[in-house]
Amino acid sequence: MTVAAGLMLTSAGCKTTEEKQQARADSAAAAIGRLMVKPQKPKLPPECLSAMGRTYPHLGEKFRATQLRWEYLADVEDAVKRRCAAFYDAS
Repeated sequence: MTVAAGLMLTSAGCKTTEEKQQARADSAAAAIGRLMVKPQKPKLPPECLSAMGRTYPHLGEKFRATQLRWEYLADVEDAVKRRCAAFYDAS
């Protein structure tokens, strides 16, 4: 009776070992597949690709007016950058 029980355990052990090996191979294949896949990034909105506006002093203009135009353009650019960052955060 003990011999029969031992044979049953041994044959069950072989099957389990094969299943474990198959599970390990499947797991390794899945891991390799995940490493080979490149993430797909969505296309950026056009405003994210545009250059910052430039401001130049005009003849006879006070420096403060040029500075105010530059600050306005910098604020617009900051808003664009925040929208672009939110675009990727939402994706």
